[in-house]
Amino acid sequence: MEILSRAAGRLFAGTEVFTLCDSDATRSAVLQTLDEVAQAARPEDVFVFYYAGHGTVVEDMYYFVTHENTRLYDQAALAQDAISMQEVQREFSQIRALKQLVVKAVRTGAPRDGKITVYELKAYLDDQVPILTERNRGEAQYPITFSRGRGFPLIVN
Repeated sequence: MEILSRAAGRLFAGTEVFTLCDSDATRSAVLQTLDEVAQAARPEDVFVFYYAGHGTVVEDMYYFVTHENTRLYDQAALAQDAISMQEVQREFSQIRALKQLVVKAVRTGAPRDGKITVYELKAYLDDQVPILTERNRGEAQYPITFSRGRGFPLIVN
């Protein structure tokens, strides 16, 4: 997120960064922070949710795993401590920013032309995640991506 924050000055009048790391990234803290964003965001804002953590799927439901969850495949524990995709979607629907981007961390290199657009990031994830997961986990995983509307730059050097 540091690179986004530094580069955002060339594109946006201002930025606000909310960071929750390690033991601060609890279910209640994440949901409270999303509520704060929902209160502050305006339709002309760009909302980027950068998640560098674990996720899991149990009974066809994806969960963002928060700090306090220690059982990745226990539905009761996930329901109590993690954040389901339904909850994430509900929280994001309360955020008035018309441009929203969710990034589940994947290490990327520096942009060649000095900019990264939302569609370039999407294309990179679609292309590289299956390759990296097959190499590192023995089985390709394919990201679920969805886009609607016009692309926009996230970073301009």
